[in-house]
Amino acid sequence: RMSLELDRAQRPVRIKRGEMLLEMGEAQDALMDFNDAIVANNRDPTAYLARAKALEKLGKASEAQADRATAQQLFNEMNK
Repeated sequence: RMSLELDRAQRPVRIKRGEMLLEMGEAQDALMDFNDAIVANNRDPTAYLARAKALEKLGKASEAQADRATAQQLFNEMNK
């Protein structure tokens, strides 16, 4: 349980670091950070949107679209 709490606490850090890596052209490394953020909290739409950007950079358009759809669904659920 303690490791799960630490993982959740690190989620924003993973997203921020992933965004920085993406800006530096390190899409594969960014993708790993975004994946970790999603594992820590799979109900956070911002992590899916961030991962979609990395997937686009890696030429994985259909996977990116799926992440954008998941993010939209999560945003909709949050705003009910």
